[in-house]
Amino acid sequence: MKRYFGRSARFALSVHAIAIALVVPVKAFAQRDEVPKPVVDLKPGTANYRVRLEAGGQVAMMEIMRTTKAQNDAWVVTETSRMAGRTQTDETTVEKKTLIIRKRVFRAEGAVADLQFAGRSVTGTITDGGKKQTINADLGGVVFADGASGQDVLAALPLSRNYTVEFRNFNIGSQQVRLLQLRVMDTETVSVPAGMFDTWKVLITSIDGGTDTYALWVEKRTHR
Repeated sequence: MKRYFGRSARFALSVHAIAIALVVPVKAFAQRDEVPKPVVDLKPGTANYRVRLEAGGQVAMMEIMRTTKAQNDAWVVTETSRMAGRTQTDETTVEKKTLIIRKRVFRAEGAVADLQFAGRSVTGTITDGGKKQTINADLGGVVFADGASGQDVLAALPLSRNYTVEFRNFNIGSQQVRLLQLRVMDTETVSVPAGMFDTWKVLITSIDGGTDTYALWVEKRTHR
């Protein structure tokens, strides 16, 4: 229902989010290939968010529109972010029911990442500043809850008191796998422009030495 972004997430939302590190190898983690199991599927529709970013004493406002559409046996989730007159789009395709990511296309300021995910592997291309790089790597496990659909996918999990689960993301800019943990912290009633909701407060943190940390408030009844 509401979101807070840390320093790393702030940079992920900047127009430089896709800067290519041509010499950085993919880092994989030795972990089981188990993938979290959602208890609800996504639903078609459009959600609009107003995001307040604070870092280093500066404040910036951003508008996000996230649209979910059914396409054959998959969901296509498109997120458009606008900040300071600049726009970036992130389109993620996930399987219905399992919500496992199959494709991600990210565009920002002329840079494009077009990636396909199959099991432990990622393939595709990243183009930026006239440079095109081919991606073909073993990620050491299945990527889950990443890209435009990531937060809605996490909300679809069997959230309950003390529930925890680990999952992988793939950072496009650094081409690194990130190992994250979701942990249900508590229940909380929150009030936002859409109304008042009884929610689970969910904390997502990095468990591989990174600094990524953010919280989600997920409505108990609808998993939104």
